[in-house]
Amino acid sequence: MTKSRLMNWLRNLRDPKKLTLPPPGLTAEPADSFDEAVDPGSVSPIRPNIKLNVGCGTDYREGFINIDGSNTLPRVDKIIDISSASLLPHFTNGEMDYILANDIIEHHYHWEAVRILKEFHALLRKDGQLEIRVPDAEFIIATDAFSISNKLNLLFGGQDVPQGRDPKMDESRKHFPQFFCHKYGWTMDAMKKELCDIGFSSVRCQRADTNFIAYAKK
Repeated sequence: MTKSRLMNWLRNLRDPKKLTLPPPGLTAEPADSFDEAVDPGSVSPIRPNIKLNVGCGTDYREGFINIDGSNTLPRVDKIIDISSASLLPHFTNGEMDYILANDIIEHHYHWEAVRILKEFHALLRKDGQLEIRVPDAEFIIATDAFSISNKLNLLFGGQDVPQGRDPKMDESRKHFPQFFCHKYGWTMDAMKKELCDIGFSSVRCQRADTNFIAYAKK
């Protein structure tokens, strides 16, 4: 069946008086007719929403790929110590829709943190979103609401000292005390600058208790 005969029959569908059975040959060449009517390249495949939870600890989230460096936690999808190992060999650049990094960036020296933030940028797709939570060093230092010992704990982490709030985290602390040390203090301005310098856009920060949350988009 020719393309012109198919197009004439399709036009007649608009006029009920001219409506007839499909012309001979319409069903004889279904593949050719479909190729003429629809460009397969114009149909976007459905892709899953890929989300990463980095440094999950006991905050295991359904629908995320949950990553932590500790193998003593009850639920972890991938065990990766991001302070010494890159995320890039484990995933494909540009495949992540969303990256969550709560209470993890401060556990790295500044140069390690910048390297990790760059990896987040590489892994996110265009318009992918990043959410980071870190202690608000500026607020902690300035406030009169905490004692010196509390401030030191907030700024430098509990390290190898059990905190008594989460038995599973305290058990992990016994085996991996290095994961509970804060190695750099972040302010909102410092975080905004690093994220913008890396190439993130729409960067904003808001305080959350003694922390602040940074939001950014690739």
